[in-house]
Amino acid sequence: MEIFQVLHKNMPQKKKIFALFRKQQQQDISKFLLQMIKNVKKETQDIRMINTFCIQLYDMLYHDIMFGKLKVAKKLLRLFEELALPISYTGKQKRSEVLKKIMKLKL
Repeated sequence: MEIFQVLHKNMPQKKKIFALFRKQQQQDISKFLLQMIKNVKKETQDIRMINTFCIQLYDMLYHDIMFGKLKVAKKLLRLFEELALPISYTGKQKRSEVLKKIMKLKL
């Protein structure tokens, strides 16, 4: 039940992201994504919850990012892709290192 609360509370709708992108024509949505990931990290310390959140968000935005509809900074995108991988592909240690890098990241 807790996972659905975290996802429902923090997961934006796709049309909200596009509305944000239209407002900031030349800007990318990197700051918005970074802020969402940081908020989830602050609210929950469970790595599996953070992983599930990143997987859902990445799946929702993947096609739009890859086809150039949404712009995301490459340094954030690479870290975001690592967080969206299943935990079995990368260990908990590697994931915690990536989370530390994201928390220190400034755009």
